[in-house]
Amino acid sequence: MLELVKKYRKEKKRLGFVLDIAWRKWKFNEITINSMKRLLEKGKDPIIIPFSGNRNSRTLIRVLYETLERMESCEREIYIVHVQQQDFILSYNIPSLFDKMKNFFNKDKIHFHIINNRENFYIKLIGQGVPAPNSSFWWCGQEDKIKPMVAFFNKFSKYVIVSSSTGGKRNEVHPINNAKVYKPFNAFNDSELWELFLTNTLWGDDIGDVYDLYETYYNTDSPLSINEEPIEYRDGCGTLEFDSSFSCWFCTHSAKYKTLENYYTKNEWIRPLLTFNKSLKEIMTKGKIDEINMQRSYIKKGDRIADDRKEFNSAESGTIKYESRRIMFNKLLETEKEINSIRLNQGLSKIQIISNETKEIIEKHISTPLIRVIQTVEDAAGLQLSLF
Repeated sequence: MLELVKKYRKEKKRLGFVLDIAWRKWKFNEITINSMKRLLEKGKDPIIIPFSGNRNSRTLIRVLYETLERMESCEREIYIVHVQQQDFILSYNIPSLFDKMKNFFNKDKIHFHIINNRENFYIKLIGQGVPAPNSSFWWCGQEDKIKPMVAFFNKFSKYVIVSSSTGGKRNEVHPINNAKVYKPFNAFNDSELWELFLTNTLWGDDIGDVYDLYETYYNTDSPLSINEEPIEYRDGCGTLEFDSSFSCWFCTHSAKYKTLENYYTKNEWIRPLLTFNKSLKEIMTKGKIDEINMQRSYIKKGDRIADDRKEFNSAESGTIKYESRRIMFNKLLETEKEINSIRLNQGLSKIQIISNETKEIIEKHISTPLIRVIQTVEDAAGLQLSLF
C-alpha cells in the first residue's frame, strides 16, 4: 500500500510539472498573439519583419500565423525579409522554408523576400583590399547586414518594423527614418522564449535542427538549462537586432567562433572553413595593417589612384597588400575544393563558398591592382562608414 501511495505522489508531481509547462506555454502564446493582433488592427502602414532564421524569428512567424488565423481579415501588407549571407548554418534552408510558408499565408498580404548579399564580403576584402573587420574597424555588419535591409526599408515612406528581439521597450523608434519598432517578445526571458519556440508548425519547420544548433553554441546538453550570454559576450554581432547570436563563419572580429568549432564535431566538412578563418587572421597580422589609423585614412583621403602593387601599407593606400590578397584568394579556392572533396566522400552534394561571378570580379580586381581610394563621410543615421 505504501508503494502505491509513493507511486501516486510521484505521478501527481510529474503531471503537475507537465501541466505547469503547458499552462505557461499557453499563457505566453496568448500574450504574444493578443499583442500582435492589436498591432495588426491599428494603423495601415506596412509591416516589415527581419527574419534571420534563428529561434526568435522563427517563433515570431509562427505567432504571426496564429494571429492571422484568429482575425477575419488583415488590411496591412506584411513583408518577411531575410538577408542571405555566407552562413551555412542558419541561411542555407531559408529559401525552401519560405516556399513552405507561402502555402499557409494569405498570398495577397504576406510577402516573402530574400535579399542575396552573399558576395559583398569577399569582393571588398580580397578584391578591393579592405582590411578585415576587427574591433577598431568593424565594417562587415554595416555592409553585409544593415545596408541591404535599409535599402529594402527605403522602398517605403512609412512602415513598422516588428523585431523578434527581447529586452528594451515594446514600442521604440528606429534610428533609420524614425521608423516605429514593435517588439512582441520584449518582456520575455530566455526560458520563456524556448517554451514558445518548441511548438510544431504546419509548414514543417524543423525546430529540432535549430535546437541542436543552440545546443552546439552553448556546448551543453540542453540550451534550456542555461541563460543566454549578454550580447557583448556572444560571437555574433547582433547588429540592430537583425541577426542572430551566431557570427558569420568567416568572422575575423570574434576571438573564437565557438558555434563553428563545436559544429565541426558533427560535420567534418566544416574543418576547412576553420582553417581558412585562421589564415585570414594570420594574413592580417603579417600584413602589418595599422589598425588605429585604418578608419581615419579612409575618411581623410580624397578621390585618387593608388598603385597597390607597391609596398604600401595603411599609411599610403589603407588597403591590404596585393600579394596578401592573391594568397587569400588562392586559399579560398583551395578551401572550396577541399570542402567538396570531403562532402562527396560523405555522400553530400557540392556547395559553393562564392559564386563563379564573384570569383571573376575578384580576379579582375587582383589582375588590375590600381585602386581608387574614395573619400567617405559618416552616415546620416550614425551607422558606421560607407567604404565603397
